[in-house]
Amino acid sequence: MYNKDILIGILLAKAVPNIRISDDEKTNCGYKVEPYVHIGGSKEFLDNVSRTLLQHGVNVKYASRYDRFTKSSRLTIRKVTNLSIIIDLITGYHANHDWEWFKESISLIKQRKHLSSHGVAEIMKLKGVL
Repeated sequence: MYNKDILIGILLAKAVPNIRISDDEKTNCGYKVEPYVHIGGSKEFLDNVSRTLLQHGVNVKYASRYDRFTKSSRLTIRKVTNLSIIIDLITGYHANHDWEWFKESISLIKQRKHLSSHGVAEIMKLKGVL
């Protein structure tokens, strides 16, 4: 397991935040918005990261998924409440541009703006798709 400072370094250096936006006829706006963070590495490393995140209140369902492109396993964090805890951990540190738009997008999702077409368009603009 790692201490808080090492965990923050891992999140800033190895974690990849992203939001998948896909068509979904079941929603009012016609789109499904799915935020997530991937962390890649060896199984032992990800086990330690998973345990450390759990100590900070982040529930992670870690499955040793081998990614054929990166040739490593991946840990994925999907729940907005868990993503908010991660964002709180790295707030105040110099993060790359991906984290900046991701933070703003999670804020919109927490306000439930992603349920309207205008909110989805805002998230797409932040992501750089529009």
